[in-house]
Amino acid sequence: MDNKSMEELEKEYVKLIMDIRLNMIANEAVSDEEIQKKIAETPIIIKLRDKSSGTNLFMQAVLYNRMELAKYLAEQGADIFYESTSDWFSGNALNNVETPEMAEWLLSLGLKIEKNLIQNINERPVPYENPALVTAMHQQPEMMCYWLKKEKELFSDEPEYLEKLFFETVSAASCSSGSHMLTPLIRDDELYPYLKHVYAEGDTWDLSETIKYQKRALRTIEAEELQERKKELMKILNLRAKDLKNPNKEKLTGYIIAGIKAVSAFAAEEYAKEDIYILSLEANNNNTPNGECSFGVYVNTEENHSKNLENPADDPWYYRFCEYEWYPITESSEYFKDAADYLNGYSGAYDRDFVYKCIVEAVVRLRKEGFFDTMFKKFVFVSICAAEVFDEEEMIKFVVKMNGKANCKDYIENIEMFF
Repeated sequence: MDNKSMEELEKEYVKLIMDIRLNMIANEAVSDEEIQKKIAETPIIIKLRDKSSGTNLFMQAVLYNRMELAKYLAEQGADIFYESTSDWFSGNALNNVETPEMAEWLLSLGLKIEKNLIQNINERPVPYENPALVTAMHQQPEMMCYWLKKEKELFSDEPEYLEKLFFETVSAASCSSGSHMLTPLIRDDELYPYLKHVYAEGDTWDLSETIKYQKRALRTIEAEELQERKKELMKILNLRAKDLKNPNKEKLTGYIIAGIKAVSAFAAEEYAKEDIYILSLEANNNNTPNGECSFGVYVNTEENHSKNLENPADDPWYYRFCEYEWYPITESSEYFKDAADYLNGYSGAYDRDFVYKCIVEAVVRLRKEGFFDTMFKKFVFVSICAAEVFDEEEMIKFVVKMNGKANCKDYIENIEMFF
């Protein structure tokens, strides 16, 4: 052991910490006493970081609610204030707590609640966030309610902070599709007004889809005593959906038609030596306060398709119809600039699927004009890259509308292989 270099020792320590974390702390069948004995054999690891997870053994003990092990590590000099910067363990040990008892003990040790409420890790001024927000995002309703109550107690002299904390936490919790998170929000007289506010005015990058999602989540609430509030929330969502106003369909479709004509001419010239058989159009609709809508186009040729089939890692039909195996036209944004500028200059919120329906309408009109046959000197299949927006049945309906049912046989019969 003494003859080993420091580098060799460090590698052994890292491997040992990982082994204890994965095979002992995470294993309910292993007792705290057994883990303590194992750690005591190499006590130096108590003060080291688990590089594979971005935490230390103390944080892991807290995460798995091993109170006695956590106490032992703290007594032996573990860094109880260690702050992790990983996505899952961001912050100090308070963000790993599974029970109020553990939380109270950690607070008694002097760990502080980080009041940062910014969810995007790339925008945070510090590498971690508030435990109430963490439990909401990790769908832990009991701990979420505990932290909200605790913070209300600790920060009673900061009403503005508490107002934001409750709104952001309820907003994060409301994204759940299950009744286990929604039920406490609806039942609690203090949290319920915040949920109403989120449903009525909360910002969203895709309002139409969000409303549909929220309605589906509400339908999971079966408790009889919550039905009146459930109806009230449904009414709020229905009114908000009614206020949605999409951009001018005719104007947007016109811009998209111009974009398709331009990008098709480019594709025909760019791949003149190959046999183009398909185009697919995508709308990256990031309709957020700071985001922008853009358009993308994918094209594939028989030559590229044949090359992909030489050593396929998936079903042949995946390569035939999945855009991610084709040529992306990086100049797409240039050809669809007018359409994108129109949407990005629109002041209201619009349906995400509205843009795709305009794309489909544009293709249908161009198909009737004979544009694609003229441009490519043959029939070229046209699809939309929108698997995250529409289900299989809707996608089939759109491709049939754009290409005619007789040309969609392969697409329809094999959609499960690429959708």
